[in-house]
Amino acid sequence: MKMTIPKRFEECAADPQSKIYFDYFEDGVRVLILRGPASINCYLGIPSSHPLAGFGYDDLPVECHGGLTFGKEGNDDPFPKGFYWYGYDYGHADDMSFYELKYPEIKQLREEHPWTPEEVKKDTWSAIYTFKKLMKLAEEIAAKVPK
Repeated sequence: MKMTIPKRFEECAADPQSKIYFDYFEDGVRVLILRGPASINCYLGIPSSHPLAGFGYDDLPVECHGGLTFGKEGNDDPFPKGFYWYGYDYGHADDMSFYELKYPEIKQLREEHPWTPEEVKKDTWSAIYTFKKLMKLAEEIAAKVPK
């Protein structure tokens, strides 16, 4: 069964929270793009055994939309086990939130961007690139540490 990806922000708002739009691998980084409580969210998973796993998300200099806001070991709901997940959302200033569709009276006076899953997927390249560099650096450092 082929999954249909919503083309419009309003269609995503009708989906249940945690609905997964994309789940794929990019050079050793697992990418999940799903519906969060207020916006579309992106999560990057690295193997739980990797030296970079388990750090606080505030400790990692990752270039992504709004900065990292999440770090957690996978538990299969909806984050698959075996991975440590770092995430960020598209619900910041100048981003439209699902709440604004439900409660139009809170809409800001400025124009806000209604991110779609496809747009988020295209925007993830810098975060994935940064994670790959950090993973390689962590591996090199771990290899130099005496056992």
